Amino acid sequence: MPENKQAVDTKQFNIHQKLAMVQQVLKAPKNQRNKFGNYNYRSAEDILEAVKPLAISTGAYVKIWDDIVMVGSRIYVKATVEFHDIDHPESEPIVTTAFAREEEEKKGMDGSQVTGASSSYARKYALNGMFCIDDTRDSDATNDHGKGGGQPEVKRNPVASAVQAAKKEVNPKYKEVWKAYCDHPANEGVATDKLKDGFNNLRIAIIGKEKKAADYTDEDWDKLAEAVKELQSDIPF
Repeated sequence: MPENKQAVDTKQFNIHQKLAMVQQVLKAPKNQRNKFGNYNYRSAEDILEAVKPLAISTGAYVKIWDDIVMVGSRIYVKATVEFHDIDHPESEPIVTTAFAREEEEKKGMDGSQVTGASSSYARKYALNGMFCIDDTRDSDATNDHGKGGGQPEVKRNPVASAVQAAKKEVNPKYKEVWKAYCDHPANEGVATDKLKDGFNNLRIAIIGKEKKAADYTDEDWDKLAEAVKELQSDIPF
């Protein structure tokens, strides 16, 4: 983004150039502290605080909202982030999404707090995807690491890790389930990278984010296979 005292004509830039400029100069330091894991982290609010003035300076703005999605008997919060071009409102916004599963029970929290925590987590990772922020160490402010101290938990990027983990899986059922997912009518014409993201979301929805694909049992893969068979075109995977 040009840095001078003269006003910049933002109309000369398209929406992708504007997003690239924001990504290039964005600084969202980890100003929050998790006292149990003894590490710093950034929240969705920290990212938005840094993003909003940069977006406006390029002639753009950000929208963010949540949807509640039921998958089986579990509730997920789906966060959506949109990057809009003010100067060219006819341009399609750039969109990213992320999911977070509500815990059935979390000590010290009521239902509204559980939903709020899931919303914050999903929003943060949707913003991470939009603005190319990599959080490899922190999960959220409520992670107490069992209150046992020691080494902090290491978390992989939720968008990219599942497929890589599955590729290392020696269980032959992985290839069967992946092929069935790719060949499903609901995924006809879907690009490979979107298929990978969708498979990752489905895997987390059915099995959970705590378990790596490399650790899946035959029963886990069978559950995932059944979920693939039941996919409908309107399910967000």
